Amino acid sequence: MKLFGKREKKNISLTFDLNSPLPEKISVQVEGLEENQLSIAALAQPNPNHDYGKSDLIDRRLIDRRIYQYHYITEPIELTSDTENDHLDVVVNGHKIGYLNQKNSTAVRTLKSENKIKGMELSLGGGRYKCVISNFSPNNGTTYEYEKNNAEYYATLSIRLYK
Repeated sequence: MKLFGKREKKNISLTFDLNSPLPEKISVQVEGLEENQLSIAALAQPNPNHDYGKSDLIDRRLIDRRIYQYHYITEPIELTSDTENDHLDVVVNGHKIGYLNQKNSTAVRTLKSENKIKGMELSLGGGRYKCVISNFSPNNGTTYEYEKNNAEYYATLSIRLYK
């Protein structure tokens, strides 16, 4: 089963001047998820809400949002150097899930060397999901559509900075 689809890549590059005030938080895309499918699967934890059908989701007010089949362990996060490719690998709970591109790796190394990094958080998700979508019309009241689908996997690293 293929977990990852083709997607137009967004190259988010960090540019900043360490002499200027830094933002409270920066976010960067983790790349290379396709090559690390098994590591990502090892971080998967079943989401009990995914077992519910349409009526149960409505009764529990789990509407208008995706209910993914799995939640993912997202800590501890380590950034390790990949000297062969000159980028930083993103390692979660001992599993390499991807990497930061070269420009972002250089920027994060600079922040780290200047002791500007306060902490990191990872948003990791995607895969099979269910969704109950509510629609309201004055004539019919609220109606619900039920959707089952797959979403492309994503990983975004948020880095909190000292001011």
